[in-house]
Amino acid sequence: YTKNILMKKLTLLSAFIFPLALNAQTIITTIAGTGTSGNSGDGGPATAAQLNGPGGIAFDGAGN
Repeated sequence: YTKNILMKKLTLLSAFIFPLALNAQTIITTIAGTGTSGNSGDGGPATAAQLNGPGGIAFDGAGN
């Protein structure tokens, strides 16, 4: 993956981790999660998913 993205993890409400991306222009973008802890959203957009303590994140060659 060749894009210049710095991954950050921001702890919200001490309950779960909310992944964010910070690009070269310092624009913070949500890449996954709604901000509500939970276990829903399989098969849908990553930003519509509820996350409950994710431990990592991965991208493929197409940036998915």
